[in-house]
Amino acid sequence: MADLRRTCSGCFLLLAVLLVAQFQTADAWGLNPNVTWQDFNSTVNNTDYMKLNEKPVLMLVHKSWCKACRFLVDNLNDTNDPNVTEFVTLSQNFTMVDITDEDEPEDAKYAPDGRYNPRIVFLEPNGTVRADLMCTYNCDPKYLFTYSFADQVVESMRNVLDVLASVIAKRPAEVRKYVRAYKASHNGASPYNGTSPYNSTRPYNGTRLYNGTSL
Repeated sequence: MADLRRTCSGCFLLLAVLLVAQFQTADAWGLNPNVTWQDFNSTVNNTDYMKLNEKPVLMLVHKSWCKACRFLVDNLNDTNDPNVTEFVTLSQNFTMVDITDEDEPEDAKYAPDGRYNPRIVFLEPNGTVRADLMCTYNCDPKYLFTYSFADQVVESMRNVLDVLASVIAKRPAEVRKYVRAYKASHNGASPYNGTSPYNSTRPYNGTRLYNGTSL
């Protein structure tokens, strides 16, 4: 009986160690918790969502086994880096999409110059992929959509907001037009629901943040 208790105790201890290791691994791969990350199928791959989306999309594609991905994720979590603070601030202007492992879509348009990792692809608010919006600072010329450091990501986010300024400015009117048409064809029902971007509320609370100021 004593041997059985020792064996069971050892089994429980091993199980506890494995569970802790599992949670530590998952936690270590976690993206910056101060950013509102969403999944691909609920956003970009959701037609209803994208019809109401008013923000440009930042799609981060990475893998759990990829050392370069881990390096980027760790750098985007570095609270001592002022670029990370700006990254978090700028993220409020984007629909931030996290794509990991088997969640990566097969469509080649999301891999403009290849399926390497990590890569960041930017989309217009309506979901149109912008292959011209690639890394713009200290980039690897062989992998134009890969990033390693927060300052690189921040520079690209600034550039996207500048390049897409007119597209972003027009988007609320496009969404309002769609909402009016939807209500007219659905007996006054609103398209905003649990799967919509803003869950019945307007985005940005009336302002768009950019570098701490309103656009």
